[in-house]
Amino acid sequence: NQAGSILTSVRQGIKEDTIDIYAEAKVATMEIVVMNNNGNTVTDVAILGRIPFKGVKDIATGEDLGTTLDTKLVSMLSSDVRNAAEFKVYYSENGEATKDLQDAANGWIENPESLDNIKSYLIVPVNEEYEMKETEILRFTYQYEIPANLSHNEDIYGTFLAYFTNN
Repeated sequence: NQAGSILTSVRQGIKEDTIDIYAEAKVATMEIVVMNNNGNTVTDVAILGRIPFKGVKDIATGEDLGTTLDTKLVSMLSSDVRNAAEFKVYYSENGEATKDLQDAANGWIENPESLDNIKSYLIVPVNEEYEMKETEILRFTYQYEIPANLSHNEDIYGTFLAYFTNN
């Protein structure tokens, strides 16, 4: 409802905001924040995520998150300039893609011709030797479109899971 309103969730439950029903489509920004709070460096960092779409599941548990409508990715993912490394982002139309870049069923591509059907993203460091330092924070954002003419009680959930090796 409020222009420029921000919802933040770092695995602390549901965050709510109100969007007027039957309004025009809106572009929202999702922020992905990963912090190394392990007390030491981590390697083999990969961030697997899903944009909000009907049927989106929690990556770790497979539980349906309850999204009641489909959204559309309208921007490529952006890496925050403060990130300590350079990252590659892969995109897939597969809503259940895994982090395995070699599995053709995942359909990972770096430069999709269209973002209209993208459901998953995978963020990996360009340098395979990258070590994420203790307390280091990584930030990424993307924009997605919430469709027009929403009815009452619609729910939108995006999700991501960070993979790493604890050193």
